[in-house]
Amino acid sequence: MFRTPCCRLAVALVLVTGLVSAEFPFPQPPVAAGSHCPSWDDGRGPSSDDAGFKPTSLPVGELHAITPVATTHPYRAERGSLYVKEIHIPGASYVAPFFSRFDLAPGDYLVLRSPSGDRQWRYEGEGKPGMGRTTGFWGIHVPGDRLVLELHGAGLGEGFGFRIEKVARGYPLRGTPNPICGDDDKENARCYEHSHPFHYQQSRAVARLLINGTNLCTGWLLGPHGHLMTNGHCITSAWDAANTNYELMAEGDCLQTCGTMQCAGTIVSTQGTLIRRNHPDLDYSLVQLDTNPSATYGYLQLRPTAPEVGETIYLPQHPLGWGKQIALFSSHPDDVTGHPQIHRFLGSSIVYLADINFGSSGSPVLTHDDHCVVALHASTLGCDGADANWGGNLGRRADLIIQHLGADLPAGAMGAPGEVCAGSDLIFADGFE
Repeated sequence: MFRTPCCRLAVALVLVTGLVSAEFPFPQPPVAAGSHCPSWDDGRGPSSDDAGFKPTSLPVGELHAITPVATTHPYRAERGSLYVKEIHIPGASYVAPFFSRFDLAPGDYLVLRSPSGDRQWRYEGEGKPGMGRTTGFWGIHVPGDRLVLELHGAGLGEGFGFRIEKVARGYPLRGTPNPICGDDDKENARCYEHSHPFHYQQSRAVARLLINGTNLCTGWLLGPHGHLMTNGHCITSAWDAANTNYELMAEGDCLQTCGTMQCAGTIVSTQGTLIRRNHPDLDYSLVQLDTNPSATYGYLQLRPTAPEVGETIYLPQHPLGWGKQIALFSSHPDDVTGHPQIHRFLGSSIVYLADINFGSSGSPVLTHDDHCVVALHASTLGCDGADANWGGNLGRRADLIIQHLGADLPAGAMGAPGEVCAGSDLIFADGFE
């Protein structure tokens, strides 16, 4: 790990997400007392060697060509089970198929499932509206190295069928850099279910995102109408939004080891519509899911007031695509409260030493006092051997995101000034799962 002066932020290789923008056309609060770095408005600007570094999400899989798996074209639909096929990719940590074309007869449906049946998804018609007959689409990912396809017919006519020529296969992560600030103080989310119930309740709205079958980020439900927010470098286009598996409650027990893509949760949606994206300045993407899971899992709200230096924060997240963890405590000597704190401002970002890793991109940064989202985690300056004046992790300010969204801000996505954004009556209106 390297040590990066905050004055040279734009040339730092971002180990979690990418680079902070070289330009910050936003109001900047004063630098925290004791900081050795001038603000960006001192007229210096970034160095010329910034070019070439771009934000990235965490790759956890790769494309793998297979012998085509397909129906006849067209196929004649009879009643009952028409087709059963297993795809086996030895050694894969998960398998996700790409349907190059998908068009079933009326009443027919395809079940894509794990061999055990504990994860499955049903596709009808075009599979995904507007995509099956034209662009194709990514199917859900199934943990392990096997998936099963079952085509069921209604006997109402014939259709094209489907065709799969490639899959995404997950691979184990090796040698990933570690942006942990000192000791890793993150814990599985379930460790706080009873000791810190509001922190845990808020974490239920945090999702693991598998984008285009191969890339991982974190996202979270924003407001009560089925919207989700993540980084702009994670979901970069309408195609990405429509080809992401949005998975909630991917978490294990307190002492359970939930490695990359393990501890499967519930895929609540496989298709979203990109409403608004900004990159790189505020680095957010706002997506409307094709379903609204907020009644079951709750939702988070942005705080309209600016964050303050010294506020204590916490980050629910899916680092490395693991089961959900929360960075609630901090043993770093600069976090004198024992919790991660906001140490300073840098352009449109706040700087903190909460522990994160690859795949944490897009996590919400919430405060302990009001449980509102004050920032969208985006990147890192590097942490090993660093103090709060020189390194740390970066979140884009929620108040600036609110301003930028303007009329696109979803109803109910913003907390009331001075009000707490968490409440058991709101978050668990329908009870626990």
